[in-house]
Amino acid sequence: MKLKLNEKQIKTLLKYYYKEYENIDCDINIEAKIDYVGIYEERACVVVITQTRKIFVAGEETLLELELTKQDVKDKLQAVLQEQKLEICNLLYESDIIHGDRQGDIDTPYFNGITLEVKTMEKERQLVRW
Repeated sequence: MKLKLNEKQIKTLLKYYYKEYENIDCDINIEAKIDYVGIYEERACVVVITQTRKIFVAGEETLLELELTKQDVKDKLQAVLQEQKLEICNLLYESDIIHGDRQGDIDTPYFNGITLEVKTMEKERQLVRW
């Protein structure tokens, strides 16, 4: 089965995870940008998801920003979806670059959400004692 989440839904689920599972109030930011990746330095759309929260260091309030890896996002969404008895098999960012039509046009990265391949969790197998 496929489950599609838009940007708002992703932010809501990640905020829920941090509030309920780690007792952290935070903001979630999602940004698509163009970067050079791989050994051949090819241009690609890179999605950066960050968790931002306020902390106090030596009595001074400051912002702590944590960049989430794709595995971090998958693990956190998995924890939330377990409540619905769903297991994530694969996570795919729906992102790409819109190329300008004319010379001098600017290429624009975009992020359309996440597609999750999910399956229903199997019932826990019980050991049978003879």
